[in-house]
Amino acid sequence: MPISNIEDQSNRYQIIWDLGRRCSYACTYCPPHRNNKTSAFVNYKSLCKSMDSVAEYAVLYDSFRKKPAKKKLSFTGGEPTVHPDFFKFLKYTKNEYPEFSRGLTTNGWFKNSVLDKVLSLTTGGTISYHCESTTKQKKQVISNAIVLREKYKCNVMFHKDYFEECIDVCETLEKNSVDFIPRIIGDDHPDDKKSIQLKQKEYLEHRKKTQPSGIYNAGSVFKNPKGLHSGELIERAGMKGYRLGTVSISEKHGNFFVADKNAKAIDLYNLVLHVKKVVYQKFAINLEEEIRFVGNFG
Repeated sequence: MPISNIEDQSNRYQIIWDLGRRCSYACTYCPPHRNNKTSAFVNYKSLCKSMDSVAEYAVLYDSFRKKPAKKKLSFTGGEPTVHPDFFKFLKYTKNEYPEFSRGLTTNGWFKNSVLDKVLSLTTGGTISYHCESTTKQKKQVISNAIVLREKYKCNVMFHKDYFEECIDVCETLEKNSVDFIPRIIGDDHPDDKKSIQLKQKEYLEHRKKTQPSGIYNAGSVFKNPKGLHSGELIERAGMKGYRLGTVSISEKHGNFFVADKNAKAIDLYNLVLHVKKVVYQKFAINLEEEIRFVGNFG
């Protein structure tokens, strides 16, 4: 076959760009050759020179193809966002080579000023949620994942010692429409991986029995009062299965509201108000919504 007819099914020219070992985390399950806090950073000038070479080769590659390939950059590490010239370099790449997409694999732990740069200078990527970080760090990661949900997926790194936490994280991401992928890590012993897989299976079976699936639902509607469960309070109030217009309370779980295909937001709003009123009358407890209503429902 003539070289001018070379084609591939993926139709892409992709560069996996490792920016170095520097990382803001130190997870026990991440081997030393994958991260550290001492490696030198590649300087800005060298990064730009490398990008010029990558783009030059892309032109040569396209000259042997029937049609131009999709051009993708995928930045990884370590943690790319700790590189002092990373965003300056992204800006250079965006301006000089706009035909290249700019993907990012990150642990997601960065402040709002960095989040703004990720939003404006990257075109998508993956955030990895790690349990072996502080509570403050993990809250920031989840918050950033929610803000970036239109362009980023979230890998939830399932570890046998943090399984329940990972489940809670997945549920939080799901409620906030974040696309997530459970990934098994910390499986240096074969029994670890089997343990996680078994727990995942048990959880999915439990969820199938206790929560509505395959239908429209608003997820978990109310926050749990301290030491109590909203779903149990709603069920004890005799409201399991209660319907108001196009929305009803699930028969499986009192804190899940199920909507008809063409449901009206006002019906959900009115049902929430009614449930709060009934629960308060019976138990003198004010339920607080976990969902938010946008618009005028008065």
